[in-house]
Amino acid sequence: MSAPEALRLRLTAQGLAPLASWIFGRLPEAWGPYLRPRLLDFGAESLVFEAHDPRRAARVVIKLPFIDYTLGAALDLAALQRRRAALAWEIEVLERLGAPFPALVDTLTLDNPLLPRSLPPSLRRERVAVMAHLEGIALAVEARREAQLNAWPDLEALLARFVRASLALAARIEALFGPQALYADLKLENATLCDGEIRFFDASSVVDLASDAPLKVSPLYLDPVDYGAEVSRPTAAGPFFRRGLRRCVAVILAGGNALPGQPCALPEAEAQAAFNRLVALIDAVEGA
Repeated sequence: MSAPEALRLRLTAQGLAPLASWIFGRLPEAWGPYLRPRLLDFGAESLVFEAHDPRRAARVVIKLPFIDYTLGAALDLAALQRRRAALAWEIEVLERLGAPFPALVDTLTLDNPLLPRSLPPSLRRERVAVMAHLEGIALAVEARREAQLNAWPDLEALLARFVRASLALAARIEALFGPQALYADLKLENATLCDGEIRFFDASSVVDLASDAPLKVSPLYLDPVDYGAEVSRPTAAGPFFRRGLRRCVAVILAGGNALPGQPCALPEAEAQAAFNRLVALIDAVEGA
C-alpha cells in the first residue's frame, strides 16, 4: 500500500473521508515558492505536508491547522482559531529554540485552499510553518529492529542516547522558557536519528505549566490510574519530566510503547540491570 493510500485510509477510519477527498483532490501546484505539496501525515491539531523548495533544492515540511474543513457553514471557527494559536506558538518555539527540533525555514501566509470560499478573506488567511525535512532513522523503528534481533546492548545504547538527548532538550527548554516549561509529548516515536544526532518533532508540545490552558501530556507522565483523567499540574517541570523519562525507559524495556508485540527477551534480572543503568543517567541530573 502506498503512503498516500495509507493516509487516506487513516482519515477515512476517523470519519473524515470527505476531508481526505479534498486534501488529495484540491491542493494547488504550489504554496508560495514551495512546489507540489502532498500530505505527509496528520495529528490531533495539524496537517503536515511535504513540498519541494527549488531555491534550496530540498524538501520542506509545511504545517497547517488540522480541522474538518468540509463542514461548510458548520465549520468550528473557534477550534480553528485555537489550533492556529497552537501553530503560532510552535513557530515561536522553533524561532527561539531551534535544534534539536527541525530548523524553521520560513513562515508563509497563504489563502487556505481547504477552507470554504464563502468565508471572508481575513478568515481564510493562514500563517503556516515551513520547516526543514529531517532525513533520518526513526528511533522507534530502530529500537524495534534491535529488539527483533535480540541486540540488547545496542538497544540499551540507543536508549542511553535518547535519555541524554531528552535531558539536554529539557535543560534547553528550561533555560529559554523558565523552570515551569516542559516538553509534554515525550516518547520514542517523536525522535529520529539524523546525521548522527537525535532530533525531536512537535515543538508545539513545549508547554508552560504556569499557563491556564488545558494540560495535555504524554501518558508516560501519568500513573495508569490517571489515564483519561484531568491532569493535576506539577509544581516544577524538571522532576515531572524525569519521571516521564524513567517510565518511558521502563515501558520500552518491557516491550511496550515503541515495541508493540515484541516482548522483552532479556531475563528479568538483566532487564532490571539495564533499567538501573539508564535511570542512573537521569538520577545524575536530578542530584546535580
